[in-house]
Parts: sequence; structure tokens; C-alpha cells
Amino acid sequence: MSARRRLDPSRSGVRTVLADLRAGRISPLYLLHGPEALLRDQLVRAIRQAVLPKEAADFNHDRFHWPETRAADLAAAAQTLPFMAPRRLIEVRGFEQVKEEDAAILLPLVENPPETSVLVFAAEKADMRFTLFRRMGQAGTEVRLDPPAEGELPEWARLQAQELGISLSVEAASLLAEMAGSSLGRLRAEIEKLAAYAGPGREAAEEEVREVVGRSRVEAMYKLGDTLAAGDTAGALAMLRRLCETESPYALVGMLRSQLRRWLSAKALALRKRPPQEVASLLKIPPFAAERLAQTVKAANARFLRSLYGKLAEVDRRVKRAGDDRRRREALELLILEMGQDPEGFRRARRPGPRSAAARPGGG
Repeated sequence: MSARRRLDPSRSGVRTVLADLRAGRISPLYLLHGPEALLRDQLVRAIRQAVLPKEAADFNHDRFHWPETRAADLAAAAQTLPFMAPRRLIEVRGFEQVKEEDAAILLPLVENPPETSVLVFAAEKADMRFTLFRRMGQAGTEVRLDPPAEGELPEWARLQAQELGISLSVEAASLLAEMAGSSLGRLRAEIEKLAAYAGPGREAAEEEVREVVGRSRVEAMYKLGDTLAAGDTAGALAMLRRLCETESPYALVGMLRSQLRRWLSAKALALRKRPPQEVASLLKIPPFAAERLAQTVKAANARFLRSLYGKLAEVDRRVKRAGDDRRRREALELLILEMGQDPEGFRRARRPGPRSAAARPGGG
């Protein structure tokens, strides 16, 4: 007896869908939408493995890219009987903007999917006010693919590590999430490096994370802090733009958040006149890094550093709401400009010359 059934039409989470697939409970239709591409790809792969037997996968898998695909061709593929398998898989990527005439063709298919096909519609955005998308959610399973909350990232990292044959200690997972940022693609890539480094069946601890993941990314953040502390806002912007070429805006927000924690900790310890060796020990960083941190925050007002938390939270919201990477980068650039121009921000103590002394009220 087929395990295919109509699942609860309410929005499902990724874990729920994966559990259903493992149990053989397959929905007739999946609408996967949201900004997190890695989750989308992983879920499509899991559906594919659950629906298609290996020996007949090539004969029963139709892939389409919208809007290059004609709605009539998609409907015809869904009505085609499977070959040497109980079901066909119809996979449609980029399903976002749908014309009214195409929706009219697809609506009957969505409302009554063939018993011999499973339909998967994947998109970065799906306007659920649109009748077609709303009916998809009612007829099958809608999954919203948002990035996990910051507090959920360590557990997500541990699950990914298990999938790759290694384990992560709780401390290592937290450190990894802090260093890699909120981009799941970046986090997964770093876990793959850790898996290759640690070897099958091994546990990766904090020292492995620092060795494999931390060096280049943390160094980039230190250089950014050094540049801001030197009063070189233009240089800091140039560095940010170079980082944007290899890092997602989501990852950069996470990297800035991690560096802000270091700045605040270093400032608090400096105010208590703790030596660099103690700072290095408490923050679990090399002594040279502690010295660099101390120099960076030396002339920065503690109130300014604390205010950056609120500004960074606002940037995080803008990055998540922005419709494209250009606007996300602009939000980050604006933060760097504000950091560089704030009179209480990063600045090196300079002896005032005659012009600057005269410019101040009272002349001195």
C-alpha cells in the first residue's frame, strides 16, 4: 500500500518534513520557499531520495527551470506515467513570478495532483497572497526556508557534523557558529573542512575549530578593526567590499557580531587594567591577538562599543529584509561609515595642532 498521503496543509518545518520522508510519508506536492538556499537544496535531495528508487531515478525525474518552462509542458510531464517505479518526480526551480495564464493552467494540477507524481516547487520568494501559491500550501506541504535563529546554529552544526561522520562538542559547535556566522552555506563548508581534518568517527573540539576555521576569518576582522582604529574609513570600506566577494552578507553580520564581542571584552578588561597575557587567556586567543585588540579599543569609548550592538541588530534586520545582495551590502557599508565617523568611535589619540586647537570652543 502506498505511503503517499496529503499531509497537514499547515506550514511544516524542515525537521518535520525530513522525519515524514524517513517514515515513508510523502506529500503529493511540496512548496519550498525562502532565502536559505542550502536548506532548499538539502530538502529537494531528501525528497528525491525518498520518491525515486535508484535503479529507475533517471527515467522518472523531470527538472524544470521557471520561467523558461511552459506551464503546459510541466502539466504534461506530471501526467506522464512513471516507468518501472510507483511515482515520477517533477522538480521546478525558480518558481516565483507566475503569469495569470500560466496559473490558470497549473491550478487544476495543483488542486488535484496525479497519484503517480510528486511535485516540488522551489523558490527564493513565494507570495502566499497569490491564489496559486495559497492552493499549493493547501494541497500539499509548504516549507518556509528561513535561516535558523542565532541560538539554533550550534545544534544545526552538530546535526550536520553527524551527517558527515564526525561529532562536535557543544563548545566546538558554539565556537564554530560564532566564527562562521549565520550563513548555512558557509557553516556547512567549514564543517566539511573539519570532517576532512578530524577524520571519520572522531570528535572535533574547540582547538580543531580554531585551527581549521578561525585563522583566516578572524584575521580579516582584526584587520578591519585595525583599519577603523587607524581612522581609515575608506580603507575599511574597501576591505568590507573585498570580504563581500567571498562572504555572504549574513556571514559578515555574524563575523562583525563576533568581533564586537571581542572588542567589548577587551575594552572591559583594559578598563580593569588587565595585562595582555590575562586577556589572551580569558578570551582564548593568542597573545599577539590580545595586544592588537587592546590597541584597537584603546581610544574607543565603551559607550560607543555598546551602542554598536543596537546598530548591528538593526543592520541584521535590514539584511534579512532586503530583496537583494546590493541592498544588504549597502546596509553593511552604512554601518562601517557610522563606525568610522562617530566622534566617540575608533580613533587614535592625536596631538591637536594650531588649527584644531583654535577650532575647539575656548581654543584649548
